Amino acid sequence: MPPTFHGYLQHGLAEEQLKLAGWKPKEEEPSFRSRASWHSSQTGSQTGSPEPPASQSVGIQDTQAATPSPKITPSTKHAPLEGSELQDTQAVTPSPKMAPSKAPQMPSKAEQPQQHQQPDKTKDQQEPPARAPQMPSKAKHPEQPQQQPKETKDPANKRGPSDKKARPNPDEEEYEEPAKATPPPMQVTKATLMKRLARICTPKADGTYKVPMEIINTHKNLETRDEVYRAFEKCGCVLFTKRVNRKYEEINEKSVETEYEFLTEQEMEDKGWSEKKIKGAKKSCERRPGYKRKSEYCDEWMYWVAVKVKGSNKKTKRNTVAEILEGGDNEPMEDPDEAMQDFPFALEGDGEAAKEEGDGEKSSDDSSDDGEEAARVLKKISFPELTKKPQDCCSLVSACLQKRVMRIEPIVLKLGEIKDANKAHQKYKASLESMITRVNELDDKMMALYSQGVAAGFTKVDQKSLRTFFQEAKRVQLGSSEDEPGHDGRVQLYAEMLGDGAASSATAIDTKRCLKEMANPGLPESEKREVSNAERDCHAKFNRMGLSLPVPIQTHDHCVENEEIISTSYVLVSSWLRYLVRQMPCLLAGGRNTLEVQLEAFWKMYQNHHPEHAIFSAEHITPATAIPLCLFSDEGKGPKRGNYLMTCMESPIGLSEMPEDFACSCSSHVSHTPSQFVPGCDTVTEMCDAAKEAAKQTTNLQGASFLTRHYLFGLPDWVYKHHDSVLQKMMELVAEDMSKLFTQGAMIAGKRYFAILTGLKGDFKHMAEKYGELTRSYSHLGKVNYLGMCSHCLAGTRPDLPWDQATHDPAWAGSEFASRPWDEPPVFCSIPFDSAKPEAALKLDAFHLFKVGLGRDLVGTIVLFARLGFYDFSPGESTELKQRLNRAWKHFMLWRVTAKQTVACKYFSPALFNIKRQSDYAWANVKGSDTMVFMRYIRWYAGLLVATRTLHDPHRRLLVLLNKTIMHAQEAMHIMYTHGLWLARKCGQSLYVHLMSMLSGYQTLAARCLTMDLTFYGLKPKFHGLHHLAYDLKKALKTSTPLVLNPICWGNEMNEDAIGATSKPIEQWSVPFVTTDQQNALFVHWISQHLMTSDNGWQKQGN
Repeated sequence: MPPTFHGYLQHGLAEEQLKLAGWKPKEEEPSFRSRASWHSSQTGSQTGSPEPPASQSVGIQDTQAATPSPKITPSTKHAPLEGSELQDTQAVTPSPKMAPSKAPQMPSKAEQPQQHQQPDKTKDQQEPPARAPQMPSKAKHPEQPQQQPKETKDPANKRGPSDKKARPNPDEEEYEEPAKATPPPMQVTKATLMKRLARICTPKADGTYKVPMEIINTHKNLETRDEVYRAFEKCGCVLFTKRVNRKYEEINEKSVETEYEFLTEQEMEDKGWSEKKIKGAKKSCERRPGYKRKSEYCDEWMYWVAVKVKGSNKKTKRNTVAEILEGGDNEPMEDPDEAMQDFPFALEGDGEAAKEEGDGEKSSDDSSDDGEEAARVLKKISFPELTKKPQDCCSLVSACLQKRVMRIEPIVLKLGEIKDANKAHQKYKASLESMITRVNELDDKMMALYSQGVAAGFTKVDQKSLRTFFQEAKRVQLGSSEDEPGHDGRVQLYAEMLGDGAASSATAIDTKRCLKEMANPGLPESEKREVSNAERDCHAKFNRMGLSLPVPIQTHDHCVENEEIISTSYVLVSSWLRYLVRQMPCLLAGGRNTLEVQLEAFWKMYQNHHPEHAIFSAEHITPATAIPLCLFSDEGKGPKRGNYLMTCMESPIGLSEMPEDFACSCSSHVSHTPSQFVPGCDTVTEMCDAAKEAAKQTTNLQGASFLTRHYLFGLPDWVYKHHDSVLQKMMELVAEDMSKLFTQGAMIAGKRYFAILTGLKGDFKHMAEKYGELTRSYSHLGKVNYLGMCSHCLAGTRPDLPWDQATHDPAWAGSEFASRPWDEPPVFCSIPFDSAKPEAALKLDAFHLFKVGLGRDLVGTIVLFARLGFYDFSPGESTELKQRLNRAWKHFMLWRVTAKQTVACKYFSPALFNIKRQSDYAWANVKGSDTMVFMRYIRWYAGLLVATRTLHDPHRRLLVLLNKTIMHAQEAMHIMYTHGLWLARKCGQSLYVHLMSMLSGYQTLAARCLTMDLTFYGLKPKFHGLHHLAYDLKKALKTSTPLVLNPICWGNEMNEDAIGATSKPIEQWSVPFVTTDQQNALFVHWISQHLMTSDNGWQKQGN
């Protein structure tokens, strides 16, 4: 039996509760929706009155929310309700004491609840209710005793259907009026509101305001302040404020992933590894256990090496703008895109960034990027980095603008001094003047706004204006402006190229764009940006202007493994001679006399030095037309961290002449030296005219290296290390050309000139590996067995031929040029030189032998001073070697400042002196120029220690010997670098004595250190090379020649400078070698013209 219901079933809530309880109506039972009333026995009363009679029924509106009826007996009959009464029950709930005699006013259609479609009922089927039902309280149970009803309230105060519908939970009780009403909030006084308004209108610490400047200005005016107050009060006493939270994040994420493999040495070579890299990998693996293992399939060793290193550097820049609105709901929000525009930092890759005219147009692949160019120029002009608050960097931007004006004004003055200036000069001058005007105007506007902001505070509008000025300053510096669209940013770059602050080099594309801009300033932006064949057109332009060397460049194709074709460019020696003899003979022999006179004097003296040379047996060659040449080859830094091999030719005769008032102290030194140590000859030839002319000649170690070194070819390491045939073929081409020039010569200006090889220059490594596969070289120095370590003699091959002798008559002297130091003749043997001793062409270099050789070992004396405690200036200082070297560096820096010297070295450390163990021989890995400076310091400090400290006798004698050894080394270098190409006999004798004294002192230093258990001054193959230089001087002094050849003529110091200067652009641009040489032709042309026409120079006769 279904449960009994009490009260008025409103909106079908009872039905829903029955469904939740699990009751379901049967299909044959009618629903409450089809019944008009209930029996009185099934109806409860809220009042305590007796139950109505059985015939009385309660009318229920047939609505959507009606609840189905429980099962009814068939005998029960009910009369239908009238339609008006049915609607009345829905509209209002009457009082329980009295039934309404008249139906209340019907609600509108909009207020009536939606009803389900039912069969139409006739009027006679409806019956008016006898009494309106009343909903009982849920707190009362049906079985509890009935309570008296409360006082009837006005029906108008009762909640209607709309109130009931708005209730979130229909099971809640009816609203009960609280016992005590809450009073309304107190009224805010005008004084309180004015204080709040004053706080809002007060600027922040950074000078900005919370509200727009219109409100600030209105509030400052006493007459209009009431308007702000009324608007403030109208907002409900709560000002509508807007806060923008800007958040700038810059995240740098770096990761490195290294892949390792076990590789054999052959597999490393197949991967293209350089020899230096392979040696380093093997050395690193041998030090670590487990990094080296033997292959299971062969006897080769495998090394655990890193074959691939992948890294990522992810930079994320995020600019977040979050707006927080407080106040009314009707205030419109600021557009976030507009708020982002005010942000001072420009994010990379912003798709909404404004594009300049011409962006997105097609251009060649090798064109330079404008963004990189802009960054380069901005860095060049020291444009400051913009901060979040623009007022903080305003003064820095102003200083940068003034600096640019000061740099451009000298260019304008130079252009104004040009007589008969063409249109291009005038347009260029006008553009620079307009640029200066724009910069000054922009600076004035920016500083005026800055001064106003400092006084009254910076508003957001002021900050936005400053940022606009900053961006405009960048555009002006690049030569572009919105007011003058004719400039595309190249004018300023052209000024950088011509001014004092010009960059070291400019690309061909930028050069062509600049020339195009100057020739056609009215071209559209798109046409000016389109550049094709820039390098070809630039060379053609330089050739038409006469600013390029007319030397033909040839190309040779090499067929290597796998039928691959490698093309190389080169310049023949004959091509260089034709140009130099015809146009620039001063670059071959720079004396005041003609080229023929200087050549004849050179060969006259050279015959005393090397009488077996092939030129003296060739009857078809006259010395006046024989041009002496040296070939040099070495490696420099190339692209992708590789090497770049370059070969050049040079003349041993310098660009200038020795001064007439040159004086030296060599004779005084020789006179104070015992005669048994000074080599000489009883009969000396008198100074003839040729000897006097030769005495004026200088070495080629002065002036610009580009003037004396002329490049032949260049190869990257990935070519000559993997394809030996390419390097051999290029050397063959040079050798063939040199041989042809020796036998046939070249007809130049009506005369036949010949090229004569006088020597091959380079370091020990290059001679042993590139010039030829030498079987006797520095790399074959044996520690146990006797191996040949010199390509000129048999020193070290037998016990009776020690290579480390420092005597005047060494045992190895008789073995000079006794046998060839190779199994197969190298390529250069085909060049006529000396058939009896072709290896004599491999010249020894004083620069590599001492400045970056034995002198570095002498610089290792600093470590000796540290170990002996000479840098412990106070008790309690650390005795650790690293700390002592730190104090040594500070000590050296004090001396350097006093002596006014500069060095490239930045610190002292065990790694700098190649010390890993205490038994290692210390030597400094420094530049050659630094070596000479450090030797000066060591000599000064050693003398100071001997004079001021009480030393142990072994230490004192060691320092005295050290001081003398360095003194002799400095004097020997001084003679070689200050004297000319040919030395007088007294100067040659003095140089010989200094060299032998240095070698003897160095050997004695090494011996004394060993007796004190100190490992310093190690004897190396370069010690033996210096002895060869001294012995060659002795052999020349034993002859009757009036002049001896200066050993520094084979020096490579200027060659290293030329290689470094050429390698730098190759490393940056990765361009063909000969192209780089042509780009240097502009500088060569200007310098050579200056030498020929300057007041302190000379005018060549007949040229």
